[in-house]
Amino acid sequence: MDNMQRIPPGPASLLRPVPAARVSYREFARLRAAAQLVLEAARKRMQEPHPRKRPPTFTTSEIAAMVNKNRRKINYELNANEALPKGELVTAARRVFTLKEARALVRALGESPPRPAGRRGKIIAVTNFKGGSSKTTTAFHLAQALSLRHGRKVLLVDLDSQASATVLCDLLPEKEVRAEHTVLPFLDGEAPDLRYAVQETYWDGLSVIPATFEVYSAEVNIPIETARDASLDFWSLLYAGLEPLLEEFDVIVIDCPPSLSYLTLNAVYAADGLVLPTPPESLDFASSAMYWQLLVDLFDVVEARCRNNGVAFAKEYDFINVLISKVNPRSPAAPVVRQWILDAYRAYVLPIEVPLSDMTSAKASEFGSVYDLSRDDADPRSVARIRDAANAIAREIDNQMVQRWYQTEPAA
Repeated sequence: MDNMQRIPPGPASLLRPVPAARVSYREFARLRAAAQLVLEAARKRMQEPHPRKRPPTFTTSEIAAMVNKNRRKINYELNANEALPKGELVTAARRVFTLKEARALVRALGESPPRPAGRRGKIIAVTNFKGGSSKTTTAFHLAQALSLRHGRKVLLVDLDSQASATVLCDLLPEKEVRAEHTVLPFLDGEAPDLRYAVQETYWDGLSVIPATFEVYSAEVNIPIETARDASLDFWSLLYAGLEPLLEEFDVIVIDCPPSLSYLTLNAVYAADGLVLPTPPESLDFASSAMYWQLLVDLFDVVEARCRNNGVAFAKEYDFINVLISKVNPRSPAAPVVRQWILDAYRAYVLPIEVPLSDMTSAKASEFGSVYDLSRDDADPRSVARIRDAANAIAREIDNQMVQRWYQTEPAA
């Protein structure tokens, strides 16, 4: 008698036949290669006839809005100061400026005080335990806005092996980014700091330390090295690599992995400020509560290790910002969870919310952001709604950095 179990009868039209041969994990490599080819082709089609991303241009009115002056005042300044970039007169009444020119005008005419001489740049970690919180979008928009609207020189550090921030910087992982271009050589002890990994991007004033899938190997290598060398301060490796760059850059923005890992711990330790994007949904709020506790537990371990080695440990932040992100006005849970976030985090909650937007998703599918749009690329009202939120976030964070820069140093 046949002992083989039979599949119960069912609607055959809904069933797909299972391949006769079982599938080896090595099939993953073929799937990865196939996806990479599709990704390259998609980017090429989206960016034709230009093979690379191009930054937007800016009108006199847009420059005026950035520096909080009227258009007449901007024209007066342009005529009175020969050192200011003049842009290109495209019609008798319309002048356009490149991104580089716009940033020069913002630095010269804007209201953001420069970083004081002798003060180092700030490190900001954009982090969350849970994926889908708009962490990478927040980090990239923040980096672009700080460089454009506040004239800062910005470095974006991608620590996520998914490398989404790297793609937004117009670099394709694997094809254009290899392991030696990432943080890995430094973490492996092959370089004294991270200067070797800094690359300029298509966006003036924004450089990047890119990532590729191999960055995940740090999560294996760091604990192995820690087991070999009990004196290794595994939590401060990243800071040691970034510290020499704080003279050159006004701000370093770190896009963390969506997990609590060795790389995330290094980023959180290195940071002067934290930004935690949190959608107003119950599972996201519960995840954020767990995240804080896990960080406390990890730093308790670090503190105990330091104490056993006779070393004092302390970690303080210039600022912590909880950002309510991806707000869906049609979500019945949003108002309730928003209040939970306000009740729990109080003064740490930024007074700006980022709306859920189809436009943001559409630009992401084109490997871009709302700052990549020029005046005529989309409905100005739709663009303004997203940009206004991103601009306000950058303004709040830039103000926090400025206040810390200009504070009197405490007495020794």
